Amino acid sequence: MNLKVLEFVIKGREKIWFKISVAAVISGIANSAVVIIVNAAAQNYSQLNFKYLVQFALCIVIYIISFKFSFSQSTNLARETVAQTRLRIADKLRRTSLLSFEGLGQGRIYTTLSENTEIIFEASRLITATASAAVMLILTFGYMAVISRTALWMSVIIIVCAVLVYMSNQELINRYLTTAIQKEAEFYTSLNHFLNGFIEIKMNRAKSDDIFDNYLSEFALSERDFKIKAENKLLTNQIFAQTFWYFLVASIVFLLPQLTKISSIQIMSSITVVMFILGPIGMIVGSIPLIVKGNLAVDKLQELENELDKADDLRATSKRNPFAQTTAFEQIRLDYISFSYPDPGDRGSFSIGPINLKLDSGEIVFIIGGNGSGKTTLLKVMAGLYYPQSGAIFMDNRMVDKTNYAYYRNEMAVIFTDFHLFDRLYGVKDVDLDAVDELLQTMKLMDKTEYLDNQFTNLNLSTGQRRRLALIIALMENKPILMIDELAADQDPEFRKYFYEVLLQDLKARGKTVIATSHDDRYFHVADRVIKMEYGKIVEDKSA
Repeated sequence: MNLKVLEFVIKGREKIWFKISVAAVISGIANSAVVIIVNAAAQNYSQLNFKYLVQFALCIVIYIISFKFSFSQSTNLARETVAQTRLRIADKLRRTSLLSFEGLGQGRIYTTLSENTEIIFEASRLITATASAAVMLILTFGYMAVISRTALWMSVIIIVCAVLVYMSNQELINRYLTTAIQKEAEFYTSLNHFLNGFIEIKMNRAKSDDIFDNYLSEFALSERDFKIKAENKLLTNQIFAQTFWYFLVASIVFLLPQLTKISSIQIMSSITVVMFILGPIGMIVGSIPLIVKGNLAVDKLQELENELDKADDLRATSKRNPFAQTTAFEQIRLDYISFSYPDPGDRGSFSIGPINLKLDSGEIVFIIGGNGSGKTTLLKVMAGLYYPQSGAIFMDNRMVDKTNYAYYRNEMAVIFTDFHLFDRLYGVKDVDLDAVDELLQTMKLMDKTEYLDNQFTNLNLSTGQRRRLALIIALMENKPILMIDELAADQDPEFRKYFYEVLLQDLKARGKTVIATSHDDRYFHVADRVIKMEYGKIVEDKSA
């Protein structure tokens, strides 16, 4: 069997794994020795034999100690592997370029870091228990061959046939459960539409009937049917496993004497062996599907890691920050910048450029244009989130390149339309609590959330309130450059006026550079410059 999951777990930990393996083998030997001792003692039942009792107790102690060591250490090793894998992938994710990150999909990342790593954990920690069971099974079968070769071959044939039937039924159960899970997911997707679109459903009877009859009911009933099939098949498998054991014992008692000359003591010894091997057989049979799943999980995890390795932009290899300075920067310059989105289908993709642009320190710059004109893409290129295919960016005549992109990005705070609202001021040292409270008061959020115990007490805010809180977080980062996509989006007239006429002027007075996209033409006059874009190109750049 392919043990890729085992190779994944023990990589770099071969020494401790050798100890675990030795302990697993010892536990298997001790377990099989118990069978031999029990049979030997049973054949001398007329008198109490302390030699067998001591041997029995010693084997039990050895089994407990060795099995506990191997299983606990393999569990610790598997858990350590999962933790290190999650951290390794998370570290690679933060090194990934934005464009590559957007192509990965959050669902795939969550699945890899949660489901796949847990499957690897469960599979890898069972391998030692399975190895112990396999050692015990091999040695016990060898002992049965000494008792009666006919009994051995008959038992092996019956066990193999039973295992094949059991695993076939289990495969069918897994298919039923997989389909049931898919139907359940589809049910909750439809339920999400039902709950979030409740007003529209109340207003449209046909829509309500369609969702309920053709989707909610269909998925719920399909899930029910497949789970019933799985449960019935599971019950059949359980009954089959119990019946198989009865059949095996009956074969030894009734059929074996007809096939070969065998004594009653040999029959009883064979039955004892059968009783002891059922547990190990169950362990081995039960672990095989999980180990197979573990191998597949390793494949998926390594596939993601390989993609992340290729997407690692290595944009901060310089040991020194070339943009660190005591005074504010003077100018950012874009020279013949061009950028195109990847287009796997070869159908033509959106692009911007070539763009030549100079941005002076302390300026308020608005980028305007219709939807799809390239405003947000230009912001992401200027922020160092997208890398231009041609041209170059300069900060104070220092070219931004692969060695310093991360340092360049660190000079900016950004708020895009799909921003994430963090619960803490991550990365901000020595938080000025008075400044946070003042901003919360100014943004009229004091009655909605507070900053207590180094975190905001409530993030369940309206869209406009969330955007104002995101702005507070960006301001507390105190970066020289602030980039905002749709400056006053989702704000009422009062806050629009405050943003444009008060906040921007305050930031300008503090020497901050503000670059924002905007559609509010009535406030264009507050900017130092207004840059207009159409079809990915700058068509106008004028002072307001």
